[in-house]
This record gives sequence, C-alpha cells and structure tokens, in this order.
Amino acid sequence: MPMRGISVTDQRVKFIKSVREDGLSISAACRAFNISRPTGYEILRRFDKSGINGLVDHSKAPLSNPRTISMSISNEIVGFKGLHPTWGPKKLHASLITTKPDIEWPVVSTFGRILDAAGLVRKVNRRTKPPRFGELTDANAPNVVWCVDFKGQFSLESGIWCYPLTLTDNNSRYLLRCYGLPNVAGAKAWAIMVGAFREFGMPMFMRSDNGNPFASISPTGLSRIGVSLLKLGITPEHSDPGCPQQNGRHERMHRTLKAEAIYPPSVTMQGQQARFDAWRHEYNEERPHEALEMSTPASVYNSSPRQYPDRLPDFEYDDAMNKRKVRPNGCIKWQSAEIFISETLSGDVIGIEPITDQHSAVYVGSLPLAIINMVNNKLLSGKDAVPFLKTLRANNADTP
Repeated sequence: MPMRGISVTDQRVKFIKSVREDGLSISAACRAFNISRPTGYEILRRFDKSGINGLVDHSKAPLSNPRTISMSISNEIVGFKGLHPTWGPKKLHASLITTKPDIEWPVVSTFGRILDAAGLVRKVNRRTKPPRFGELTDANAPNVVWCVDFKGQFSLESGIWCYPLTLTDNNSRYLLRCYGLPNVAGAKAWAIMVGAFREFGMPMFMRSDNGNPFASISPTGLSRIGVSLLKLGITPEHSDPGCPQQNGRHERMHRTLKAEAIYPPSVTMQGQQARFDAWRHEYNEERPHEALEMSTPASVYNSSPRQYPDRLPDFEYDDAMNKRKVRPNGCIKWQSAEIFISETLSGDVIGIEPITDQHSAVYVGSLPLAIINMVNNKLLSGKDAVPFLKTLRANNADTP
C-alpha cells in the first residue's frame, strides 16, 4: 500500500474514497492498494468508528503490564536501601525475602532498575583481578584459616586515634572480632585474639600481612604474637609484601567496615566501639553474602573443637634434634659460634636438625624457619629457607 510522498493516513483516505465514492469493490480496492482484504475491512471499520482519527497508527504496547511494580513495593525497596546504603540489589533482595516473606518481591534485576531510577546505584569501574602470588592455605572449611589485621587508623571527633583490629574466619567470612584500640601494640592485639580463642576455639592457620605486630624483621620473621601462635599449634602465614589481594576476603570486609561503621567517626572510643559491635552483629547475622550463596556468615560458621589451653605450652622436639635456648640477645651458641636467631624467641628453646655436613635446619616447634650454613655460620631464613631445605633433603637422599 505505501506510495512515495504520501503519508499512510492519506493512502488510507484514498482507499476509503475508492470504495465509498468511486464504487470499487473491496477486493478490487485491496488489489489496487496492495493490501489484504482483512486489512481493508479493518480500515473501513476504524473510519466508521472514529473518522479520520481512527486511521492514525496507535501504539502496539499493551494497555496494562501484569509485571508492573506497584509504587508501594518500589518505595519499600528504596527505603530499605536507605537503611543499608552499601548493600547491592542481591543483598537487599535476599534480606527482604527472608524478613518479609509474605510480600511477592520482584526479581533481583528489577531491584537494580528501581534503585538506578532512584539514583541510588553507584557506578564502579571494574578492574582486572591481579594474579595471586605465594602459596597460601586453602580455607576449605571453617577454622582452617583465620585472618587478622589492623584496619587503617582514623581520628575520632575528640581527636583520639582509633586502630580497629579485625579477626575473621576466611571460609565463612564470620567476623570474630572488630575492636578499636588506641595503638597497634602487640600485647593489646594478643589479648583480643586470646578472647576470640576462648570463645570460638582455635584455627589451624593465622593469616596476616608482614606488618607489626604480626611479623618482624628478624631472620625468622616471627613476632611475639607469631611465637605464641606456634606454641598453640597455630601456624602463622603471611601474604607477600605489597599483595593485599592475597588476603582479599579480609580486605573486602575492611572496605565495608569503612563505609558503614567508621565515617563519620564517633566522639569517644566507647561510642565508636558501640558502632563496631552493632555493625558486627549486622555483618554476621543479617547481611547476605554473595560468595555464600546469599547466606549470612553466622549461618555458615561453627566453632572450632580446638580449645584454648590454660597456659601456653613449651615447644617440643624429637629426641634426635639438638636443642638450644635462645639468649636474651636473641642468639644461640652453636659449634663454638654465636648465631643470631631472633629476640622474639628469647628464653625459648629451638631445635636444630643436621641435614648435611654443611647445613642444619632450625625449627621453632614443628616449623622449619631457617638454615644454618656451618661453614660460615650464616643463617638463611625467610621464604627461601623451606624450599632450600626441601632441596637439601632431596639431594641428601640421592647421595649413596
């Protein structure tokens, strides 16, 4: 039916005129205008009902949409977002379904469109995930790996500095402790960690960065906290320097902590701690976690059966090992030479295992932390010690 230079409405008028005034039959008129007979009858019907206005094309969209979200539901979603400004559509959706199951909530994508229309979606530039370096323990169950760190310090309104110490279970993301301290002193941090051990039991591994008070610059890398962990049968492990992504789950929690419980800061340390406590409850008990299939950390975590002892035990070694007590200056006497080990081990006993004629392994408890070169009485320590020890053992086993 289309004719160049003539609008669709004008063509329909000509079609009607050819039938009503010129006397063409419906079939002849439809052939002349290249339309079907049902279309021809529909044009005549619409003209008879509404005149010229009936010949104008109308929107084909349905007059009603059964999936349209009511204003009350939209307001409920927007209001709940106001209570949890850092939560995304998935967390809001999962929480509302749990807390208000009697309401028929729309799907997650609709949550996102409602929040976007309300201007409540913050656009984030996605970065490519950096590669993971280092061999860290796979937290395949609760209490295999706990993570500990100090969130960056901030100033309260009173001018007092606050250093939040955080402790999480790496598998369940359960926030075991979130405590504001006046400094990063190891004694204060250890007291908080012991409180968690008494309440939840003990993990197999404790992951941290390489900073004070969880690591040291001594040849063994052990801080006093690290030594105490080893006595409890907890192996300390450290992320590589400059690689916070190796403790990514804990760092992600810190980002949420900063957004929801730090700024604006409270006036006093007591007030700030009250906010930490309330936020920790919400984080564990109410906040759905996407990596947990929208479950809460509290619903996944369970306490460890490894109970904290009444006193820290001493290190134990096989009878075949040579034992040396570390002096107050951090040194041991070995084959008429004084070798510096670590001041953090002062008063403790270490084990020395001969591997070859020239090398011996230094053990702190069950953990080999250094190699003594008995030719020059030098200490090889740090992350190179364990691979080197494996090489020495392999070469020694191949020697006839």
